[in-house]
This record gives sequence, C-alpha cells and structure tokens, in this order.
Amino acid sequence: MANFPPRYVVSWPFRLVWPSLRGGEGLDRAPLRAKIDDGAGKPAARIVVLGDLGATPNARPLACDPTLRELIASADLVVANCEGPVMRRPRNLATRSGLRHAIEPDHLAGLLAALGVETKRLVLGLANNHILDQGTVGLAETLNHLKAMGVRSVGAGMAGPVPTLTVSAGLVDITLVAFTRWRNGGDAAYRRHVALQDALEPDDWRVVREEAARGGLTCVLPHWDWEFRHFPRPQTRRLARELAGKGATLIVGSHPHVLQPLERVDDALIAYGIGDLAGCLHERQPWPTRLSGMLSVDVDRAGRLLGYELTPVVRLRGERSDRLVPVSARSNGASANRVALLFPP
Repeated sequence: MANFPPRYVVSWPFRLVWPSLRGGEGLDRAPLRAKIDDGAGKPAARIVVLGDLGATPNARPLACDPTLRELIASADLVVANCEGPVMRRPRNLATRSGLRHAIEPDHLAGLLAALGVETKRLVLGLANNHILDQGTVGLAETLNHLKAMGVRSVGAGMAGPVPTLTVSAGLVDITLVAFTRWRNGGDAAYRRHVALQDALEPDDWRVVREEAARGGLTCVLPHWDWEFRHFPRPQTRRLARELAGKGATLIVGSHPHVLQPLERVDDALIAYGIGDLAGCLHERQPWPTRLSGMLSVDVDRAGRLLGYELTPVVRLRGERSDRLVPVSARSNGASANRVALLFPP
C-alpha cells in the first residue's frame, strides 16, 4: 500500500491541473545563477543535473535546442532521476493510463541521444515511488538494461537498497546519496530494494555524514515533497537544512513535477525540485509540468561550490515531436512569468 497521506491524495487531481503557488513565505530564494568564489580559478568538475526522465503513455520523439545540448556536453557528470522502471511496456490499464510507469529501453536511448548525453558520464537515480511499479521483475529488467547501455545508477538494487554511489568526475570524487520519501506499493518490497528516507533518517543521516567526512562533493538526491506545488512544504525545508548540516554540499530534489526555488544554506545549494524534463504522466499534461530546469554546478577539487546556474527549460509540443528549448526562446510569456515568480533577479 502506498504511503501518501489522504489530504495529499485528495488534492492530487486538482493540483495536477492547477499547481499550487502557496507556501513561499519565509523562503530565502536564491537567484538562477551565482558565482560563489571568483578567486578559485578553473573549476575541477562540472555537474549537470536534469529534471525527471520518464515516458508518457504515448511517448513522442524529442528534439533538444542546440544550446541545451552544449550545456549538457560541458558536464563531467550528468545526473537525473529515472521516474520508473526501464522495460518493455506491459499491456495493463494502469500503465496505459500513466498511473504506473514503464520506460521502454529504446525510448530512453532515443531520449539520451536527443539530449546528447554520453552514457559513460551519466548516473540515474532510481530511488523514487515509481521504481517498483512493475514489481521486482521491472527493477531487475531496469538494472539489466542500464548495465547494457553503460549507465550507472544509485538508489535501488536487487540484492538490497543502494543509497550511495561514488564516481570520479573531472578532478573530483563525487558521492551521490539517493532516497525516496514516497512509495507506490507495500513497505516490505520497497524496504528490501529501495533506499528509503525512513530507513536512513533514524540513524541521524550517518550515510551523509560519513560520505561528507571523506571529502569531495556530497550530492543528495531526495525524492520528496508533494507533487504539483511550486514551493516546498515546511517539512521539506527542514529536512534540506538538516542534510546541509550533515555535510551535503548539493541537494537536488525530485517528485514535485514542477519547478521549485533554489536556496543557499551555509555552503550548500538546495534545488528543491527541477521539474520533469521528459514525461512523466500524459502527453497533454498542463503547461506548468512542462517547465523544468537544467542545473549546472562548478566545484573545486575539494568539492566546494564555485558557482551554479539553473537554466529554465520548457517542453513545447509540435505536430510530430516535443522540443526542449530555453525559456528565453519561447514567445509565450507564461513560462517566463512563472520563472520570475520563483527566482529573484
């Protein structure tokens, strides 16, 4: 049984159509871009984090603006949340409707090619509420497909949860810590295979503290908050500050499916949610869920932040395919207005 509270479930259909703009009071929002240390010289590594990767029930081809491909190509490491199992799509009503996810391997490969992502530089987070939508068979197939594609993953495994992965990118060791607050099914299966917040939190986030103590960059990938709300809930903000206090330098959340603000807490950067880059529910879903961000972060050899930039991206619907473009390239002002509301100049 899923662990979403009743109030969350009841509000979900309404918020899908009209995402909430309430709850931003007291949030010290950071701008879209900032240089943090001008005198540190050339960055030792660049990380680019993308919005959720998924597939709609009728997955359409995707084209990507050249400037966005150039941004992705500049990264030593690309990270994204894989919003569902990678497998041949089962023919059941829940999956066809989009309530249960399955990303066909060919669709994922085509999506990565359109974005210009080299699989050897990519890590996908699997700690989310949809990863067991097709059961443990779906997880096993996911891991097999990703291995065949040369893509690393973090957050879930057949032998047990995999909350951490350390990779070398540029001249920096980067540790990714992934977990989910939410699950779509029973507790037992998720606890056996997926990194859960309520399994890591009681230990005072020891996994974050230990990885941060080793040096390098510690990047936390929480699947948290409530969907279709542009501002994080107070509980989410408290958790973000707690993780920063344990040593996380970069925190990039997923699950809200809409763009949320940035915040600086001491030496850490928090991106509460950067939306859906591709997918995830329906091909005609409302425009706020088509607005996402690509977050690029430069760090020095010790893993300290030197600067960052969040590039807002909108997914435009064409006759035959969707197209990802920077918000500044869109003639309609709705996306630009929403970005201006979320981020200070």
